[in-house]
Amino acid sequence: MNRIKSSAAATSSPAVNTKPPAIIPDDRDLDVSSSMLK
Repeated sequence: MNRIKSSAAATSSPAVNTKPPAIIPDDRDLDVSSSMLK
């Protein structure tokens, strides 16, 4: 839950305009890999 909230906060923050939107897919990839390891 914390990861999702932080992602939403980062999306609404103006700093995202300078950073690529690939941050959210990265979080999903981490979740997928962690579930695969389990």
